[in-house]
Amino acid sequence: MQPRLTPISVAFENAMLDPVTVYIDDGGSQWRLGHIEPGRRARLRLPDDVANRFEDLVLVAVPLGAHRDSAHGEFSGAIRSEVEPPPKLVALRWTLREGKLVGAVSPAGRR
Repeated sequence: MQPRLTPISVAFENAMLDPVTVYIDDGGSQWRLGHIEPGRRARLRLPDDVANRFEDLVLVAVPLGAHRDSAHGEFSGAIRSEVEPPPKLVALRWTLREGKLVGAVSPAGRR
């Protein structure tokens, strides 16, 4: 029997008053990870082709109602994390609070 692989995911908390859609950005493409309501926490699964990359990634939270610039593909009002290597991005617990996206080390055993 083949061992079951656990999907790679990002821990995310939306401490804002608005719902957000969360994306991962590699500098050239964006992948939608999920939608999170205010005051909720979620584990957002990364697509397999993104999880296996070596390029640095950025987590992007887009508030409900943000407009996308069709020329550049950027969202107005998007809140972006610092650029991180994939292992660090998934090791951190991300919180969106007061218009900032902050990653903190997860307490041991709570991943």
